[in-house]
Amino acid sequence: MKSLFQILYLILLIVIKGVVLCQLWSWFITPYFEAPELSCALGIGLVTIAGVIQYIPIWQFKDYNEEFKYNLTIGLKPLVLLAVGWIIQLFL
Repeated sequence: MKSLFQILYLILLIVIKGVVLCQLWSWFITPYFEAPELSCALGIGLVTIAGVIQYIPIWQFKDYNEEFKYNLTIGLKPLVLLAVGWIIQLFL
């Protein structure tokens, strides 16, 4: 059951990162570099490619609580980046 949850969490995280990439692209790349909009499907694809070439160390956790905190931090990172991007684009 734990493996199924990890797979579903990974898929959800990839989708969230792809959507965040699309939004950040539309705020910072499209208006200033006259680049085309990035579709969510393409954003998810780019995040998937980046995940393939990115080195991710294998962590050994002492207990479930430590593992939960790590996964929560990893899951919140794209949302924090989106919030920071939103604040920055208000000043542009």
